[in-house]
Amino acid sequence: MTTKATAPKAAAKTRKTSAKTTAKTKAKKNDALTASIEDQEAAADAALAKWLKSHEGEYDGVILCMPIFVDENGAIAALQDAGVPILMQAYPDEIGKMDFKHRRDAFCGKFSVTDVFTQYGVPFTVLKPHVVHPLTP
Repeated sequence: MTTKATAPKAAAKTRKTSAKTTAKTKAKKNDALTASIEDQEAAADAALAKWLKSHEGEYDGVILCMPIFVDENGAIAALQDAGVPILMQAYPDEIGKMDFKHRRDAFCGKFSVTDVFTQYGVPFTVLKPHVVHPLTP
């Protein structure tokens, strides 16, 4: 039988154990979700590379359009064997929409992508300005 003095201690211990179990469960779900997203991204990169290979000779170049910060590893995985000119274009952020919800950060993403392409020795073309909206004349 639990006495009045030990009952709060037992309840606190149960809450701590429950909180640890909940945290571990959430961590496992997050790890699984992250792995799932990474697997999906890798599959998409492989699918694009396969599509480009299967249509080789039907296109003269690739435009890598970056409306947001792009996964540079996915870009190189998809395009390293394209064998055609690659033009890189990145969207600018919009003044007044620089909060977390709206920020594109394609400016920095383009640096990351060009750095990886340079490391892999994959030729590409960039134009000035560094970021430009496609509808800009």
